[in-house]
Amino acid sequence: AQRRAVEALEHIEESLERGDRLTASDVANLLPTQLENLKRHGDAYMLEMIDDLQKHREREQGHDHDRDHERER
Repeated sequence: AQRRAVEALEHIEESLERGDRLTASDVANLLPTQLENLKRHGDAYMLEMIDDLQKHREREQGHDHDRDHERER
């Protein structure tokens, strides 16, 4: 479920960047807590989830860079 939710957020992010509408299947693949927060907080919560996803990617890329740097030593 977690993996599907992350994939759905990635699709949602891409749709928003292109200016496309969100797909029902992407929204349906979000976790129940995400859906509840989305209902309560609307677009602001969606943008917050996408921002969190981007920060997570940046941290992962930083960890990959650190591991590559360690291997070089």
